[in-house]
Amino acid sequence: MLNLDKERTAMAEERQDGDEVNGTAPEQGEAASAGAAEKPANKEPGDQKASSDTPAFSAGCGERPKSDDSPNGPVGPEKRPEETISKRLNRRTLLAMLLLLGASLVPIMRFFVVPVVMAATLAALFYPLYRLIRKGFRGRRALSSLACCGLLLLCLLAPTYLLVHVVTLQTIDLYKTVVPKVREAIEKGETDFLNDNFINRIRRSRAFRLLRVDRIDWQTVIQESAKALGKAGTIIINKTSSGLFGLVGKLAIVLFSMFYFFMDGESIVGHLRYLSPLRRNYEDMILDRFLLISRATLKGTLVIGLIQGSLGGLTLLIAGVNTWLLWGFIMVILSVIPIAGAFLVMVPASIIQFLMGNIWQGIFIFIANTVVISNIDNLIRPRLVGRGAKMHDLLIFTSTIGGIAVFGIMGFVVGPVIAALFVTVLDIYALEYHRELSAPYTTSNSRAAADR
Repeated sequence: MLNLDKERTAMAEERQDGDEVNGTAPEQGEAASAGAAEKPANKEPGDQKASSDTPAFSAGCGERPKSDDSPNGPVGPEKRPEETISKRLNRRTLLAMLLLLGASLVPIMRFFVVPVVMAATLAALFYPLYRLIRKGFRGRRALSSLACCGLLLLCLLAPTYLLVHVVTLQTIDLYKTVVPKVREAIEKGETDFLNDNFINRIRRSRAFRLLRVDRIDWQTVIQESAKALGKAGTIIINKTSSGLFGLVGKLAIVLFSMFYFFMDGESIVGHLRYLSPLRRNYEDMILDRFLLISRATLKGTLVIGLIQGSLGGLTLLIAGVNTWLLWGFIMVILSVIPIAGAFLVMVPASIIQFLMGNIWQGIFIFIANTVVISNIDNLIRPRLVGRGAKMHDLLIFTSTIGGIAVFGIMGFVVGPVIAALFVTVLDIYALEYHRELSAPYTTSNSRAAADR
């Protein structure tokens, strides 16, 4: 027992001597507090080997400061690491620079948005053709892309040139035939270019007497209408000529962009995936929906336009209209407008035939348009575009009309593509928050949400 007491006394003396050596004696309190301010507080036992001159070493070891919940108890007030402040500052600065430069880039790239989207759509549509050409050129991407763009341009320009040539001739013929007759009738104040029997039937009708149409000064109405049509024609010609140069410029941008999309499309998609914070399956959903809607819109519009233009031109040819090819070509262009495309040509043609006294021709054109041509749009477009893109018919209609109003003629593709991407993001939102959306709504849930 005596030996045990001696050992305990010796250990106590050694501890006291160690405290004095470390500077914790009362007379050295001020020096100890100054030294503690310079050194990192609350060191672990394993940290005694680290020097106070190398703070980066301990920071690089991935150590985290103790919290109050640690088994060793609270460690006192924590100091935020300088590295965390620097990272937050860097991120905020980077985000601010990104927003500023992005906002500055928007007005610069505004003119190129629609052509680039159109080029991406066409590149996605004809990418299998590019792969086939690339195999023939033994993997030479630049040469294969140039050959593919040249082939597509040739396939576009050759039939367009022939069609425009014929349409131009028919337009000149129509102008030479109709304008002199209308001008002569307006100058003389006559309506001999209309069928007299047909006009007399209208005058004897009950509707004519009830509406008191006989009191209208038709000569003034015709003259004012002719002047308005002349002004409208001048405006249309000026707009068309100025828009033609813009269309040629956009076509050049489309071809230039398609060249790079064919050549570097895979790397561009991979880089966009790298920048995207979304999950891989969500990225696949967006990309697949973009390809699906773009292909469905282009194919559907092209097929509907060719069918409506062909049937409309054939109908006018049977009715004896000499410029049937001109109006058929116009119907192909107007077919990008859902439902109203062929209607804008066929109904005025039917009315003109009635006014000229060609009753049966007018009835034939009206019935053909109402029963056959207009229903082609209603039957085929939802199946080719809506079902392929998994979108409702109303959304297809509104996005197409709105796209044309905002982006011009190319909006018939850009509008549905934007709408499809919006629907895709909504689907992703539904998948991400499926539990919250499927949970039954109760009063307790609403109160809990309000308390949060």
